[in-house]
Amino acid sequence: MRDVPCGGPSEAAQRAGERPPSGASQEVAARLREFRETSEVSASDIAEQIGEPLEVYLGYEDGSRDIPISALYKIVGALGADLAELLTGAAPKMATYSVVRDGKGLSVDRYPGYQFKSVAHNFRNRKMEPLIVSLDGEAADPGEGAAKPGEGAAKPGEGAAKPGEGAAKPSVNAATKRAALVTHGGQEFNYVIDGSVRLTLGKKELILVKGDSCYFDPTIPHGQSAAGPEPARFLTVILE
Repeated sequence: MRDVPCGGPSEAAQRAGERPPSGASQEVAARLREFRETSEVSASDIAEQIGEPLEVYLGYEDGSRDIPISALYKIVGALGADLAELLTGAAPKMATYSVVRDGKGLSVDRYPGYQFKSVAHNFRNRKMEPLIVSLDGEAADPGEGAAKPGEGAAKPGEGAAKPGEGAAKPSVNAATKRAALVTHGGQEFNYVIDGSVRLTLGKKELILVKGDSCYFDPTIPHGQSAAGPEPARFLTVILE
């Protein structure tokens, strides 16, 4: 793996709009490369199997790109690997049952404001992947719409607002931007535990509240975000 200068992101990452790799992402990237090389599969073959350009997949391996959860499932499927082992380096040990106590599980931060926790990570040869997903609430940027110093006094001849003016522009907090829509194979089930969740399915948006659920075809571009200012949690079960 390449080193990243301490002074900031690599030149290539800056050009591509990527972020410098964190320690955790570098570890996952290193294991990903190790798994692929151990399987004697070329990077171009894996890129083709998961439907990504080679340069994007190589970004996953060198840690310069975050790996979307959809890509993680495709990669472990192509390599015959286990998601938990790729993320932690520890192979699942249980074959008959696996208990995960409240608040426990394998936690992974995927995006700002979006965290998932695997609650079956220690069971070998899983057919399903149950995850508890926590979403930060939507929030407006502080000060959005407020006048800057010196503003507020109308210049001569001014005072009449133009059509559409007068209201603050809607804003999205950088920490709570909605994740990009993703696709993957199999089937998916979502059940809302707390709060309200906005489930985007293609061009349709569904608002799910506590106790609501949705079973859907995840080959449709989809994504979840909090549907209000309060945090939300939901259970997703993915069958590949």
